[in-house]
Amino acid sequence: MSRPKRRVPVLVTVAFAAAATLGISGLLIRATFEILHGHGADTYSNVYGLQIHWVSVLTTAIAAGVALLVAVIARLFVMWRDQKEITALLKQRDARDSTVSTEQDR
Repeated sequence: MSRPKRRVPVLVTVAFAAAATLGISGLLIRATFEILHGHGADTYSNVYGLQIHWVSVLTTAIAAGVALLVAVIARLFVMWRDQKEITALLKQRDARDSTVSTEQDR
């Protein structure tokens, strides 16, 4: 017998999202500051010693934001489609039940 899939509580999801946002917000603020002051081509060294341009940081953040937005829109579409399918199935069942009860009344 298969067990139903366990759902992750919303609080855990929100906590991880908040932690990730706080973790990278400092880097994004610094990158924005550097670009606005004409130092976008300057680099910083990450943990691994790689030189990364400030413009690349913002480009990556924007790409991640767009990907997240697409994922949210896709999830909302799937939820809408599932709700529409459930509604159609309930209408079909109600129609079938009313037909059966009408035949039983005869």
